[in-house]
Amino acid sequence: MRKLINLPAQFIMDNIVSSDQNNLLIRIKYFLFTKIRDIITYYYDPLIEFGPSNQKLLLPFSHDLPIYLSKYENYTKNIQELTLFLSEKLENFKIINVGANIGDTAYFIRKNSTTPILALEPEPQFYEILKVNAERLKDVECINSLLGNKNGNINLNLKISRGNAYLKQDNKNNQKLKLNKLDTLLIKNKYFADSKLLITDTDGYDYFVLMGARSFLKKIKPVIFFEYNPILLNALKNSSGIKLIQYLSELGYKDLIFYDNFGRFITSTDIKNTELINDLSNYIINNKQIYFYDVCAFHKNDNLIYKQFLQQKYSS
Repeated sequence: MRKLINLPAQFIMDNIVSSDQNNLLIRIKYFLFTKIRDIITYYYDPLIEFGPSNQKLLLPFSHDLPIYLSKYENYTKNIQELTLFLSEKLENFKIINVGANIGDTAYFIRKNSTTPILALEPEPQFYEILKVNAERLKDVECINSLLGNKNGNINLNLKISRGNAYLKQDNKNNQKLKLNKLDTLLIKNKYFADSKLLITDTDGYDYFVLMGARSFLKKIKPVIFFEYNPILLNALKNSSGIKLIQYLSELGYKDLIFYDNFGRFITSTDIKNTELINDLSNYIINNKQIYFYDVCAFHKNDNLIYKQFLQQKYSS
């Protein structure tokens, strides 16, 4: 993998993220640089870096993370707050990050916590970059694996778009991809088998990932931080947003916190409040003002931790 930074691409991204959108001339510059970026990444996706000089994150030029961070002040603050809180409350705290991408979630966790992280990413290009970033971040173990609700092979393609990897059916050119259950992987990775935080970010496949982690969820009862996209969840066979919520409820999960995809706190609720959860789902489906929710789920055994975290959030 190329590890050399492409200086012209770096210059373009630095100008995009430093643009002041309140200034007309700067907005014009922003528009031009973003168009140039689109043209370049159509043919070629060089590597750039992001972050302060003492902790750089390697990423593809097409990755939108720097732009999101420049536009939305709350972006990633939810996961930073959660991991800091749990690392202070729990002994031997460890994290499993499914859909680790290039290591951006681990990067933001490292701002407040040195807890060990198991990072799982199926897409080959992202995985190679993840390994480089993991070395920089320290104590991040990487596994190149696609997770689901069973062990075996599936005929789908892994596609990349603007920093996201997703599975897509293509009848002409499907790949045979190996699928693993998280429960199976943790038999071989015992060090992380008692991790108290599970993060999943898999563009609609979160339900299947959690189905394949049933034994782990029943035994450890970790806090779960997952992407809740009712459009993508409902589009998959044998999957839906409501099925995911019901599944967690059956496993004893009780309390939910909803954030929008920009990291802003929306509401907290009991998992059995189906009327509110349906309203939240329909808001995304019908309005398109936000694209998905990040949901933090606490098991009923962790009700005190949930209340403490919520109290801290409201008082901050």
